[in-house]
Amino acid sequence: MGLFASQRSTADRFAADVRNLVTHADELLRMTASYSGEKVTDARARLGEKVSEMRDVLDRAQSAAATQGKRAIKATNNAAKATNSYVRQHPWQALGIGLAVGAAIGLVSFWNNKR
Repeated sequence: MGLFASQRSTADRFAADVRNLVTHADELLRMTASYSGEKVTDARARLGEKVSEMRDVLDRAQSAAATQGKRAIKATNNAAKATNSYVRQHPWQALGIGLAVGAAIGLVSFWNNKR
């Protein structure tokens, strides 16, 4: 599993945990609906406000994550298209760049292994 997949998995688990918390808080509000008393009523009102706020925060976070994901995919696709276009227009230069990068990585790897 790659770094991005791991981050995605963690974010998904966090979102699921928050949804679960909101669901349980809603259930608690429904279960205590018949309780009376000023303190209980105040506590239920505050909890209801917080649950509503958490729903809004979660919705905004999910929307922002989806938007950022779409932007990242679009940027990656654009970079791939630009690279493909460059390689097709300049195959020998692309080959030379690939060889140079490969040689540089090989040298760095060789020097690191000597230590």
